[in-house]
Amino acid sequence: MTIAIETGRVGRAARPIASYRHTAVLAAIMLAMAGMGAFFQHSAVSHGDVTLPRPTNLLGVYLPLLAMEWGLVLFVARGLRSHGVSLRDLIGGRWSSVQSVVTDIALALGIWSVWTGVSWISIGCWGPVTPLPSARCFRMGRSRSHCGSRCR
Repeated sequence: MTIAIETGRVGRAARPIASYRHTAVLAAIMLAMAGMGAFFQHSAVSHGDVTLPRPTNLLGVYLPLLAMEWGLVLFVARGLRSHGVSLRDLIGGRWSSVQSVVTDIALALGIWSVWTGVSWISIGCWGPVTPLPSARCFRMGRSRSHCGSRCR
């Protein structure tokens, strides 16, 4: 799926901001990152741990993650540039008024509130997210009520 943006020029239709190939490669990179995380979490569960052990060196965790995230930004910027679009065009440029700042803050707070509410509801219904109990219930053919669900 390619995203299209309006350039603000009169008489020009919306156009793709990156090629389909570039979009597919970006999606593949993101799926690979998610798959690696799921694999490492699953390998911890198969060894009897509910979650991965806390790393002793946090820089060893966060620096590669930061490098990967900035690599994704550069990959996106390069794909945009090849179609004559800047990152500023993609995110909408600068704020033009106090009203647009307030609108962005209100949208961010609204999305954050919904996200937090869904998280609280899911933890209240099913407890913290741990793959081990849900997998055990699935293998045993039990419903959530038999596996300690508090949400009825």
